[in-house]
Amino acid sequence: MRVEEFFPIRELEAQSGVKSSTLRAWERRYGLIKPNRTPKGHRLYSQSDLARVSRIKELLEDGHSFTSIKKTINHANIGNEAEIAYTNVWNEAIANIKNSVSDFSYNRMDSFYNDIVSLYPVDLVSEKLLQPLLQYYSQESAEITELSFFNKWLQIRLSSRFHHDNIKNKNAKKVIFVSDFNKETSLMMMSNMIITLGYQALFFGSLLPYNKLKNVSEKSASKAIFTAPSKLQAKDPQFLDFINKSDNPVFIFGDFDKQSYSDIFKPSNVYYLGNSIPVAINLFRKHMLNLYHE
Repeated sequence: MRVEEFFPIRELEAQSGVKSSTLRAWERRYGLIKPNRTPKGHRLYSQSDLARVSRIKELLEDGHSFTSIKKTINHANIGNEAEIAYTNVWNEAIANIKNSVSDFSYNRMDSFYNDIVSLYPVDLVSEKLLQPLLQYYSQESAEITELSFFNKWLQIRLSSRFHHDNIKNKNAKKVIFVSDFNKETSLMMMSNMIITLGYQALFFGSLLPYNKLKNVSEKSASKAIFTAPSKLQAKDPQFLDFINKSDNPVFIFGDFDKQSYSDIFKPSNVYYLGNSIPVAINLFRKHMLNLYHE
């Protein structure tokens, strides 16, 4: 094979969207990837490796266990055993976190979570694990002590990853994040996912009044504003005045009926992302690509 057919792990990370640490974990723990090596031992990958990583991501998204994926990758078929594993992987992870929350055990939660994030892409962890847990603990029937414990634990974990990944994007387009207090955790999770798309996040949560946003936007030279207002805020004159005067595109996340909240959808610079986190992130990415011709 010619040398130019191979590329380093940072290129595989860029093309696949899977972090280098995760790719190395798939190799070491499960033998799912078998890269070539330079004389000095550096990993080299090919287009076939990229295709394999894409296939692994598809199977992980469907919920297959790594044992199932290894059989599928190696034998190109999925048997009954794999189907059983498929239905249990994410359910088991969710159950483990719930049990840890009910016991108020930070150590167990961290142990389960660390193992998951070492093996799964951040967007998949957010979609398959964190969003279902957020929905579960946001129910009216949820125990308030468990809700508080889970939200604070998750905010701490997301803040750590937020800082680590965000500083690497210091020259990237800036996106401001503001929300209602009750949606801060979801907004933080989405800001983490958007950082992985190559943007820098300026996270204000519920601390920044909407009438101060224009000034912050101008000073920071931000390129977009991602907001998750409450239904009451969406009717507030300050919020409506802000979206009408904003020079930047405004992305709105939440459960808003377009007829009842027609005023917030009138400006041409407003983009409604719906109430599903994975869908919202995908729509944000597509709109930004179109707006800035990236």
